[in-house]
Formats: sequence, C-alpha cells, structure tokens
Amino acid sequence: MIRLKTAVLVGASLQMGAIIAEANENDLIKIYDFGVYLGIAFQLQDDYLDTFGEELLVGKSIGGDIIENKKTALYHLCLANANINQSKTLESLYSEKNTIDKVKKVTQIFEDTKADIDNLKLVKDYTSLALNSLNDLSISIEKKEELIEFSNSLLERKL
Repeated sequence: MIRLKTAVLVGASLQMGAIIAEANENDLIKIYDFGVYLGIAFQLQDDYLDTFGEELLVGKSIGGDIIENKKTALYHLCLANANINQSKTLESLYSEKNTIDKVKKVTQIFEDTKADIDNLKLVKDYTSLALNSLNDLSISIEKKEELIEFSNSLLERKL
C-alpha cells in the first residue's frame, strides 16, 4: 500500500521533472528509484509520527491510524514480532470501534514488540536506498547535495 499510495507518486513526480529537463534514460530510472525509496521512507516516518509524534508538533491528534484501524507497517511489524497473546490482543483491538484506551493499548503493544524501533530502522534503510540511487545520476554534485539534504530533512522530521 505504501508503495502504491505515496512512493510511486513521489517517484513519478521526480521523473516528470527529469523528463522535462530532457534527462537520459539511466537518469530517468535512477531519479524514479530515488523517489520511490524516499516516498516509502516518508510514509513509514509519517505512520510512526501518527502514533509516536508529539501532538503539538504533528498538528493533529495522535493515534488517528489506530482509531481508524489502519494496518500500517507498525501493525505488521508488531504482528511479526508478537507472541500469541500480543497478536490476539492487537487483532482484537483492531476489530473494535474506538474504545477509551485503544490508542494507549496498541501503542504499548507496538513498543513491547519493538515495532517502533523496527519501523524507524526501515525509515533509515529506505532513505539509504534512496541516497544510493543518486550515485549513478549524471547531475552536478550541488544538485545531488540538494537531494541529500532534502532526504535527510524527511528522515529527521518531527511533524
């Protein structure tokens, strides 16, 4: 879902700019790859901030994805790491409408299973893949540095 929702949009947007700039075929592929990987990292970070961000910085209520029963990467990483009781509890919470302590309980399970840590590792991994895609681009060092700075700002964002 992340790939088709966010990543392809970022990749296609960057590639359209490269087409307009009359980039060569290799650069079109590499800039698209950069965008896809960066889009995945962005969405993983966004999902993390939805659960673990600071409400004042994020600018919206924390736990919206949990309330809506969205099965984000955090959810899937949690299930992959969970014991039987944690899995049953998580699935039960996701089958309910919003309850008073739902966000708090799900967040605790995410932390207990280290899904939060695994999710942040994926953000870094996909950011690295994006940055590696820049190596073969035939653009100036200055332009690559702008893309690297942009990538790092997404990785480190709090909102």
